[in-house]
Amino acid sequence: MPKPQTRARIFAVSLFLMGSGFFPLSAAAQSITVSDASMRLPVPGQSTSAAYFKIENRSDSAAVLQALACTCSKSAELHSHSSENGVMKMRREESLTLAAGESFTFASGGWHVMLKDVYKTVRSGDTVELTLSFAKREPVVVPVHVTSLFDEPDHQHHH
Repeated sequence: MPKPQTRARIFAVSLFLMGSGFFPLSAAAQSITVSDASMRLPVPGQSTSAAYFKIENRSDSAAVLQALACTCSKSAELHSHSSENGVMKMRREESLTLAAGESFTFASGGWHVMLKDVYKTVRSGDTVELTLSFAKREPVVVPVHVTSLFDEPDHQHHH
């Protein structure tokens, strides 16, 4: 086993190489960008919510989003909305494939991340972490801004 000083040097060099983009997996993870990530707290009496964001695949190959996890809830799932004969239907999706160069927006009334059993300790103004797991790529960790329906001016109660 190497001496502690040697292990520390190996660790430092490894960190440097990861930060420089030397490892292909690190570069692949950086080719996925996420912006405008937010979630609303569940309404009183409910424990589910949704997260929304824009995702972009800046790589030259497809990216397959396969799993999600959030520090704010027990589970996180991909969901889509569709209209069938005038009826809105929500469905759990197993994955989302982003072609090379493709952008996709998760938005209310469309695809979203369903957050189930949101922890009661999460508050408006907090930032939570959403981890996006892709096939053959490193996970991408996204900061998500937490808001409340009651933060909006139209929902303030005036006495």
